[in-house]
Amino acid sequence: MGYMGMCAAPRWESSVKCLTYMVSDCKRNDVDFMRVDINKHAMYYGLVLGCIFGLNFMLSTIPSTVFAVVQFVVICAIPYVAYRMAKHCRDKVCGGYMSYWVSVWYVVQLFMYASMISATIKFLFFKFIKPDYLSRQFQLSMDTLEKLGLTSGMEEESMYVVQEQATNALTMSIQSIWVNIIVGFVVALIVSSIVKREKGLFGDE
Repeated sequence: MGYMGMCAAPRWESSVKCLTYMVSDCKRNDVDFMRVDINKHAMYYGLVLGCIFGLNFMLSTIPSTVFAVVQFVVICAIPYVAYRMAKHCRDKVCGGYMSYWVSVWYVVQLFMYASMISATIKFLFFKFIKPDYLSRQFQLSMDTLEKLGLTSGMEEESMYVVQEQATNALTMSIQSIWVNIIVGFVVALIVSSIVKREKGLFGDE
């Protein structure tokens, strides 16, 4: 029922219902617009975070102690970067207030978009830059398992299936998206406890 339908009845009750409907409709529209703005913010900064993910991956492909230390620093910095992005969204998009679960939703979106960028970088690396990278990594893993005596009970057919999946560029790239999203959810639960700022009864925290 639209505004005209609710306001057409002569009784004063309909006027109250009409006003209530208009106010609730305006609030719903504000929420919808804010949701779109939050999503746009997550997409933009997800691109930035995705480049950091990509940098982290590229560092992991270089066998060097120095690069390993740099990679460790980058990994530790990712939760802080996510916190800063969520705080920026709260202050610039949400008017200084953001509930816990909205913050969780935002950070998960950040990691989702970042994971897509990172997966694209990984796919290009696996497919065109170092096509033998996954095969060598798989062989190193199998050698380690063999030394530990964990491959003796594995059937040859099962080994072949595992090898096919572990050395497929597309499969490994897509798999990394889900792994990063799960990690992002865990980070979101922690970060959101700091970022959240609820509106009080009179508009304060």
